[in-house]
Amino acid sequence: MSLNEVVELIHGAANTSGPSTVLWLPCRPADGSVTVVIFPIHNGIAVAEVDLEDKSGMKVVCTLKGHSKFVNGLSSMDIPGVGTEVYSCGEDGSVRIWRRSEADSVSTWRGIGVLPNFHESKDKSEESEGMQGLRGAAITVSSVLTHQGAIIASSDSAGNVAVWHRKVKDNDTKGEDIGGYGLAQILKFPPAQTPHSLHMFNFDSSGTDNNDSGIGGSANVLMLIGSVDSRTYVATSSISTTNQGIVTAAPEPHLGQFAVVGALSGHEEWVTSLCSKTLVKRTKEGGAMVLVASGSKDFKVNEL
Repeated sequence: MSLNEVVELIHGAANTSGPSTVLWLPCRPADGSVTVVIFPIHNGIAVAEVDLEDKSGMKVVCTLKGHSKFVNGLSSMDIPGVGTEVYSCGEDGSVRIWRRSEADSVSTWRGIGVLPNFHESKDKSEESEGMQGLRGAAITVSSVLTHQGAIIASSDSAGNVAVWHRKVKDNDTKGEDIGGYGLAQILKFPPAQTPHSLHMFNFDSSGTDNNDSGIGGSANVLMLIGSVDSRTYVATSSISTTNQGIVTAAPEPHLGQFAVVGALSGHEEWVTSLCSKTLVKRTKEGGAMVLVASGSKDFKVNEL
């Protein structure tokens, strides 16, 4: 593992006080040497540009407004044919989507809307109130892109992890509205295991994983859930996943449903941040090897 990979991994897990709230987006070819840094300011989100060549410092080029309370978490995803989407969650209990289209400048971002927090039951034979997602302040958010579609997850202060799906189709309308997103699943945790950090990534044990590209080789996605009980819970999503334990499932089976399959220990306090790095080195069977780092309020960074 190279020094750059170690620095990248530790940087992603070095926040020992709360979930990660700073995004550093890579340069686009049309942007030249300009890269983008995004971070929250109270209930707003600042978008800043940094020129890596002239090193003139960081300049805020626009502010994204929509949350009514503090912004707690940020995540981003590049969607081919659409552009870059940033997902923000806040104390107001909402997850918002912001987009920079492929042809837009660094300072051009649009608010797409709020992820739906309710799913109506399709079963008309039963009296159902449907499924509600977040029920408290949204603490953290994570996102991942697969060949089947995009997955977004956010946890709240009430112990819920809400999962949304966004289908990716050949005739995609480029997602000009919120209609392509739907609440798909809720994972419920007891108060003693309230999630405080989330991290999702593509994983394929056959060796076709490519986490850095943003698009995985299969529908197999791992979700790491850092808890206030000092453990990191591991949930996996695949077509064969069934509804069991603390999982409440909903439609969209082609993207899979998450089920908690185990937990990782090693910290003594809340797990506050998580990240992963797919290694070049492979297993004897040719499968992918992933190194995970976790940060905690015990001021330790563990490699898993």
